[in-house]
Amino acid sequence: MPAQRTFRHHALSAVLIAVALTACGGSPGGGGSTPPPAAPPTTLTISAASLSLAVSGNPRLFTIANTGTQTAQMVSVSTGAALPVGTTSISTCNNLPAGATCTVTVTPGATPSATPGNTSPVPASLNIAGSNTNTLTAQIHVLDHGSVYQGGYVFAIDDTTPNTGGIGGKVASLTDASFGTFWGADAVGGAAITSVPGALSLVDGAANTAAIVAAMGPGSEPHHAAGLCSASTASGHSDWYLPAACDMGPGGGCVIGQGNMHDNLENHGSGNIGNLSGQYWTSTQSSTLNTAAWIHFATSGLQSTGIKSLSLSARCARSLTI
Repeated sequence: MPAQRTFRHHALSAVLIAVALTACGGSPGGGGSTPPPAAPPTTLTISAASLSLAVSGNPRLFTIANTGTQTAQMVSVSTGAALPVGTTSISTCNNLPAGATCTVTVTPGATPSATPGNTSPVPASLNIAGSNTNTLTAQIHVLDHGSVYQGGYVFAIDDTTPNTGGIGGKVASLTDASFGTFWGADAVGGAAITSVPGALSLVDGAANTAAIVAAMGPGSEPHHAAGLCSASTASGHSDWYLPAACDMGPGGGCVIGQGNMHDNLENHGSGNIGNLSGQYWTSTQSSTLNTAAWIHFATSGLQSTGIKSLSLSARCARSLTI
């Protein structure tokens, strides 16, 4: 009888323990607690796939939006491809209710994403994700003069654009469009084209180019400097133009400090980025002689006018898309 009482005591104890474990969410078999159910999924979107920033320039930001119907849990930012030295990011994201937004602010340091002159740059990147969301990847381009971006070498930077987008500026194409072409459409037989209305700007190469191409007339081929640039699809872009005089160098009448190829590419600290050499047409025609236009002399940076029928090089430019 004592043995039977002992057995019944042990059996009762086992039942009580099993009941207690079940009440606490445990398992009599020792499997541990049941994990809580996963949060319902939701969707994040980002204001831009990439941002361009100027070295040591203004901070710029991405806006992250929860476009789903559930709260995005524990939204955080991690580094993909490493940020350049000195560049940092700060996030206001955490738990993000449906319909809410947060921001990721990137502050550029003094080091560009890639060495100026590198024609195959790899951008930095950030990954943004929550525990129940998709993962967003945002590219970061920290640019300096000579950096390769959007098809060319950056020679002018405008860091006054809204901080929700990239910087403005201008780039020169990676190679010359021609090593020998004339300025005007009527120069095939050696005669220089006469005055082109609207092609006198020292700073607006795009407007000059449009005026020159319009003066060619229907059916003309783009065998002149402005036409070559206008027809170019270099690096996948189709908005190239023949640079104005102040795009090429700091000549008379140019704004002091305006970015130009001579100061920021030809005289770059690491060497002549872009290998500009010889004499180049600008799209700025002479204001005093109808048959002449401004010429840029690479390396020296000097500029003077020359007859439009001369055979000179052409290097195209375009404005950054922000």
